[in-house]
Amino acid sequence: MMNCSSDNNIYISIILTSYNRPVLVEKLFEEFNRQRKRCSKRVEIIVIDDGSKLRPTISEKSDHIYIQLTENMGAPYARKI
Repeated sequence: MMNCSSDNNIYISIILTSYNRPVLVEKLFEEFNRQRKRCSKRVEIIVIDDGSKLRPTISEKSDHIYIQLTENMGAPYARKI
């Protein structure tokens, strides 16, 4: 569970890399949205997909950022994006 303060000016970015794990990315977004409803902090999740063939289903209304690379370049490359 996220511990949240009442300060709305705090920004947190969570940046993750992924490769062929669409179900885990979907679950991550779902759980994060559930937890964030209790929180007034501004938090975002950025997922860098390292050229997966499988893509998660993400709502068009989602405010999460999903970046898909055109080819698999390896985790070190994806982390530098």
